[in-house]
Amino acid sequence: MTDAKKKTDPVVMRMQRLLSGPDRPGQAFTMPGTNYDGLYRMARRIRAALTSGGDDKAPVCMGTDDRSVLAAALLATLADGPKLLIPDDLSANTVAELQRRTGFTRIITRPPAPLPTIITVIEPQQLDDEAEALAPDEAPNADRPWVVLLTGGSTGTPRLWSKTPRNLLGEVDYLVNRYEINNSDRILASVTALHIYGLLFSLLVPLVASARVVAKTPSFPEEIKGQMAATSPTIYVSTSVHYRALREHPPEKGALRLAFSSADPLAEADGAAFSKTTGVDLVEVYGSAETGGIATRCRLKDETAFTPYRSIQWRVTGDRIDVQSAFLSRELPVRSSGWFTLADRVKAHGSENFLVTGREDPIAEAERSREKNHRTDMSAASTEKISHNRQITFEPAGLKAAFAEDQTLQELGAAHNIGIRADCGGMGVCGKCRVLVHPKSNFSSPTQAELDVLTPDQMADGSRLACQARATGKGTVTIPDTLTESSETRGKTGIAGSYPADAMTRRLAVEGRSPGLKTNHTPESLLDWLAAQAGEPAASAADVASLRQLGKYRDSLKAFTLVVHEETGLRRILAGKRTASLGFAVDLGTTSVAGYLCNLETGALLTADACVNPQRRFGEDVISRISHINEKDAHLDQLQHLAAEAINFLMTRCLEQVGNTVDDIDEVGVCGNTTMQQVFAGLHPYGLGVFPYLPLTLNPPPFSAGDLGLVTDPAVAVFLMPVVSGFVGGDTMAAILADRPHERDEITLIVDIGTNGEVALGNREGLWVTSCATGPALEGAQISCGMRAVTGAIHRAWPDEESRHIDYEVLGSKGQNRPMGICGSGIIDAIAALRRIGAILPNGRLDETVDGVVSDKAGIGRHYTIADTDQTATGSEIAVTLKDVRQIQLAKGALFTGIEFLMRKAGIEKIDRTILTGAFGASFNWKNALAIGMLPPVVARGAVIPKDNLAGVGVVMALLDKKLRAQARTLCHHIRYLELASEPDFAMAFSRATAFPPIAE
Repeated sequence: MTDAKKKTDPVVMRMQRLLSGPDRPGQAFTMPGTNYDGLYRMARRIRAALTSGGDDKAPVCMGTDDRSVLAAALLATLADGPKLLIPDDLSANTVAELQRRTGFTRIITRPPAPLPTIITVIEPQQLDDEAEALAPDEAPNADRPWVVLLTGGSTGTPRLWSKTPRNLLGEVDYLVNRYEINNSDRILASVTALHIYGLLFSLLVPLVASARVVAKTPSFPEEIKGQMAATSPTIYVSTSVHYRALREHPPEKGALRLAFSSADPLAEADGAAFSKTTGVDLVEVYGSAETGGIATRCRLKDETAFTPYRSIQWRVTGDRIDVQSAFLSRELPVRSSGWFTLADRVKAHGSENFLVTGREDPIAEAERSREKNHRTDMSAASTEKISHNRQITFEPAGLKAAFAEDQTLQELGAAHNIGIRADCGGMGVCGKCRVLVHPKSNFSSPTQAELDVLTPDQMADGSRLACQARATGKGTVTIPDTLTESSETRGKTGIAGSYPADAMTRRLAVEGRSPGLKTNHTPESLLDWLAAQAGEPAASAADVASLRQLGKYRDSLKAFTLVVHEETGLRRILAGKRTASLGFAVDLGTTSVAGYLCNLETGALLTADACVNPQRRFGEDVISRISHINEKDAHLDQLQHLAAEAINFLMTRCLEQVGNTVDDIDEVGVCGNTTMQQVFAGLHPYGLGVFPYLPLTLNPPPFSAGDLGLVTDPAVAVFLMPVVSGFVGGDTMAAILADRPHERDEITLIVDIGTNGEVALGNREGLWVTSCATGPALEGAQISCGMRAVTGAIHRAWPDEESRHIDYEVLGSKGQNRPMGICGSGIIDAIAALRRIGAILPNGRLDETVDGVVSDKAGIGRHYTIADTDQTATGSEIAVTLKDVRQIQLAKGALFTGIEFLMRKAGIEKIDRTILTGAFGASFNWKNALAIGMLPPVVARGAVIPKDNLAGVGVVMALLDKKLRAQARTLCHHIRYLELASEPDFAMAFSRATAFPPIAE
């Protein structure tokens, strides 16, 4: 680490503050016992003893659990001293085992006998010489081994775990800040200071916060209650064993404001008894000596699951939890990616929590039982709360909704069809679900996520994040116009005309006699008879869904119409002559859904409509939705129903526009990315969220409308487009069908940019495809003032040559609207414009010297205002922030690198034609995309052709022409797929591609 980085490293800065001397010299450190001035003098004496003669870097053992001596030894060794060895108890056998493992020759305070005579005893009370200072001349090293713990840990056998200052002080700083521990706190710990949580809470936490700690370590209920009465602690730290012992005789609250339980799982009844008497938050800490703290839970706040520390990264993979943390000991088998997998079995619980479902200890079964009982109690409590009919009024809609206290405002709104943006899937990081609440007192306390995202002024005005806040009493929730989930969609319905028709499904009108017995006495079924009357052998077969519907037919068979599917047989029988045969094609996008009503006989596209995908409330991207589904099986049904509802809504509207009914629909075709298609089909997408991201099938089987919840006759056939991989789905296959690059001599590049970026490249000699992690930033998500391309969005921007400022155009009402935000095409233009006026440097930083760039107190450029507060419809400025630039750098770097690698893998050096499609791809200024390095220069050397929604065109064509559908089934096995992440030099190339190219003259 460079000197400059060390100066700003928070752990190094914490070390320097600790080593510089006490903030409150006269305040007691231990009660009774040593004050901070005396503690630091003892630390300087120990440091002098450790550095005098011999090997001053050889490890030294602690032979006492005296908190003053332990704290002084920690200070003495913090900067550059020897490693401090801490056994988990002071028995002769344990210390001897530690000496055998490490070979230490020095011990602080007298060792238990017998130990080798070579052991030197350091008794702080007998020392006279003091080091001049604890702080070294150079910045201390936060990543060297500082403390070595001998403990069983999660392995159940004695192990040595080294801990660095970053491991320990990083966790301490997190705890001090999160729980607001300060110099007025008094800490009582009934866990020994040799234990990891005794070390943290009764030594390092008080050192960092200048707090006081009770000198004694009480063990029995009477002792604990006696110490509480004598010392009036504000914080109590203990283990599950002591809370169980206190259950029958819990202490009185006194000054206590907070309690912690560490080590073994805390029985819910034990914690409830303690909290009921004292009325304080009892926080369970999940973690171990080797991992450090990972998560906490406070059942007094109705937390059934654990909430991970904000300072670590985590994910649930299968039934295990992976963590990336600065608190992990170096002896753990951390993978090269930085992830470490714990042994306990867990289950995701929402997007921010997890449940521990199985432990590697004898308490496992009891813990699972308690967890189940608690969830049952919570469910019953929720039902009771709803019955109280406490109401929230959503404005400006004026809708009143009864709430349960375990519902977030976003969940409550979704349950009543109130659209609130959820770009990050409820993680509390995007800030796009900000609402205004009144009165503030009738809503839950702000979460840490809200404190991180919202400014103090916003909090004072009643702003909350709908994905975090919960109602606790009657109130009003106002959704600002900019944050309402608009139903408007653009770029999906601009296709029309007729296409070749050779449909898979057709209607056969029959007029004849009623069936009777065959004169030759051979067996015959109703299907056989119907096929014979229609002269259509395919009608003699039918699937189960069709048979169920045929069994319900009650009309005369003298005049009827058969609906026959060439592959699956007879689908329906209709009374009378019914010749109108319609099909409904669907582009099921992550952000929006488009429907196209077609005449299966003539190939005419009759009408089209689009809507927002209602699944967006669970996140802007497919990974968020997969995570939501992984939480519980019922969530798959939830998202499947939402997709079906959107399709039903569009189908009904389209039929109304042309005067037809659902009885006229004979087939439905759907394309979407692989996740969208699997979820709509009711197939769990778990495999699409974990490596190697395999779809269940490349060629989905035929489905029936009744199985998928569509409003048509249940026997109507539904087909899904073939897919290529987990991230190149049926929408890309549909785009390929629409443009036909596999039948051309020219090299074609198809770039479909939406919530994700898919790229296809090649000609009749072969096709390559890949998926680029552009993310939803290009559709307005993850951008500070971002929104979709709807009325009020800035969709074009350019530099004013005279003023050197940015001009713009707003969607809607011929551009006369005041802007509400900026959409994807607008942010691309704005970034290009800011590059041209020099406001954005090649590395993505904002140039603080350019007029219009606003800097922070440190002089770092933070944002550039596009529209002032008096120019916008919301009264809030619209700006491009440094974070926005970084998001676009990631998105454009991913697309650029994807195209570059696809060309390299295919051996292609030139591109004859580039097709830009997708709701975003067909509408943005590709020259600006070229200017910022989103598209490689080779694109500009050929023809660049924007085309509206090729995926929609392709699914219409496949619905109308069975030959194209068969072609797609073959193509999906011959197209070659490139997984970019598996390319060894991808990371380096991607890093280079995030930089902006020079400005062209």
